[in-house]
Amino acid sequence: MTKNVPISMQGWRQFLGIKYKYLGRSTKGCDCYGLLLLYAKEILNVELPDWFYEEDWVKRGHNYFTENYEGYAYRVDVPEVHDVLLICTDPVIKVPNHCGILVKKPNMFIQATYDGVISSYTDSLIFRDKIEGAYRIKR
Repeated sequence: MTKNVPISMQGWRQFLGIKYKYLGRSTKGCDCYGLLLLYAKEILNVELPDWFYEEDWVKRGHNYFTENYEGYAYRVDVPEVHDVLLICTDPVIKVPNHCGILVKKPNMFIQATYDGVISSYTDSLIFRDKIEGAYRIKR
C-alpha cells in the first residue's frame, strides 16, 4: 500500500484553492473525501479505497467514514500532522459527515468546502465542538 518515500511537510499547500466538486477526485475539483484521497496519494504515497456515497447520505444516518476506515486507518487520541479529522457539521444527526487533514500542529487543517479547499483551525468557534475524532492512515 505504501512506499518508503519522504513525506513533504509543506506539500499540503498545493491543494489550497482546488474547486469543490461532489465526488471529485482530482485537482480540477474534489469533495472532502476526494481531498483525502489526493492528499494520501500525493503526500503520504498511499492509495486509499474509494467508494460511492449519495450527496445527502448523512441524513440517512450513514457514517461512511467510520464504516470504511478500518482497513486503512486507526483512531488516535492525540492527532499528529497528516491525521484525518472527522467532523460532525449537523448538530441534530451527530454523524461525521465531513473530514479534514491536520497539516500543522497544533490545530491547522485543510478541508474541501463549497468555496474550495481552504485551511481552517480546530479551535475556531465553528469546529471546536464538532470534531468527532482523529484517524491515522496506515503506512
